[in-house]
Amino acid sequence: MQIPIESLNLQMLNVGIAHHNGDWNWKDVISPFTRIYLVTQGEAKLHLANETINLHQGHLYIIPAHTIHSYECKGVFVHYYLHIYEGYKNETAIFDRYIFPTEVEADDIAERLLRSMCNEHPEAQLPESDPRSYDNTATFTGYVKRYNSMELWQKMRLRSAILMLFSHLMKK
Repeated sequence: MQIPIESLNLQMLNVGIAHHNGDWNWKDVISPFTRIYLVTQGEAKLHLANETINLHQGHLYIIPAHTIHSYECKGVFVHYYLHIYEGYKNETAIFDRYIFPTEVEADDIAERLLRSMCNEHPEAQLPESDPRSYDNTATFTGYVKRYNSMELWQKMRLRSAILMLFSHLMKK
């Protein structure tokens, strides 16, 4: 059974592009939001409970909320990141209904969407890459409030971009 698109309440918390050089090494990260990455340069590793995934340029990755994971990076690694909170109404969450692939090959549309989101929302860039600095109740609540205070047209544009990215994952 499909979820009606209008019942999805996907809220952008953070979006940006991160540049690393061997310094993206975080252990046992777990968050109440979903992470989407698009690698534009270099390589890194994503460690999940039962597998390790090599992150490669030109690929899109998704880590659902509440998934314990770790990162390992030994060199140059550049990626777009998007943090999405699935706010609830009275519906079933999208991750309760569908199993998304962790990795798919990206296309230029995905990169253009993320670049556009970054340009339109520079305030949504993370202050630093250490998850401990932003993955806490006070900061998370602030990000949700920032999203909720946006103009309706901004939310509509963000929701459209997020749904386009999800459609890319859904296609696989």
